[in-house]
Amino acid sequence: MIAAFCLVLAAVPGATEDYEAHEFSGRDGKMPYRLLKPQSVEKDKKYPLVLILHGWGERGTDNKSQLKSFGAAFTKPAVREKFPCFVLLPQANESWIQHPKFENPIPLSPKPTNNLRMAMAILDQVKKKEAVDSDRLYLMGYSNGGCGVWELVERNPKLWAAAAPMAGAGDPKRIAVAKHLPIWAFHADKDNAVPLQRMEEMTTALREAHGDPLFSIYSSANHWDAREKGLGEPNLLPWMFAQRRGKPAVPFDEVAGPKDRRPTSLKK
Repeated sequence: MIAAFCLVLAAVPGATEDYEAHEFSGRDGKMPYRLLKPQSVEKDKKYPLVLILHGWGERGTDNKSQLKSFGAAFTKPAVREKFPCFVLLPQANESWIQHPKFENPIPLSPKPTNNLRMAMAILDQVKKKEAVDSDRLYLMGYSNGGCGVWELVERNPKLWAAAAPMAGAGDPKRIAVAKHLPIWAFHADKDNAVPLQRMEEMTTALREAHGDPLFSIYSSANHWDAREKGLGEPNLLPWMFAQRRGKPAVPFDEVAGPKDRRPTSLKK
């Protein structure tokens, strides 16, 4: 398994080499993380930052596994040229959330986990040290990390410019606070880990609160397809990087091609 994982990383240029390795240490413990920087940072210019929360299978302390799912998506030459940004990938040793069971909606816990607190502490450190545009902070996450995305959105909805939860679940009773936030959710209809119903509850609650989330449902697809197909959406990054905190959401139609359909419960 280890050898196969190394071969996968080796086959993807820049999957690890371009990401700096760091370790955070604070009152909640230690957390390894990776940071991708823009290829060139111009003086007096600030750049967006994408915070990515990995899935359950990438948890640990090796500071490599969390790159497996999302690392290569941001090191492609065309992406680095068109969307210069910081990409922050912390690695949790356990769950991002307090309630990783999916028979019912996940209630927002009174306090975040140590892992989620450390991820936010790392974000604060990077913002202070690097040329980060605080009005262009974006959230992405898959599975357990998708749940973490929903929780961070519910806890601090005014911090983010956009969010992309994949195959995750949250608290539909608390998500109305994020009705203003541009959100593009992804899920598979055959997901046997996190039921599609959990994501449908979140997007429905947003619409009932007069929000306008995008929602892609992939037909005849499994849990991991929400991540793989989601990252393969050609309009995801243009849509995400077009958003600004505190500004009206940039509509999907303004960044998509003329033949692209708005992904509102769109089955593929």
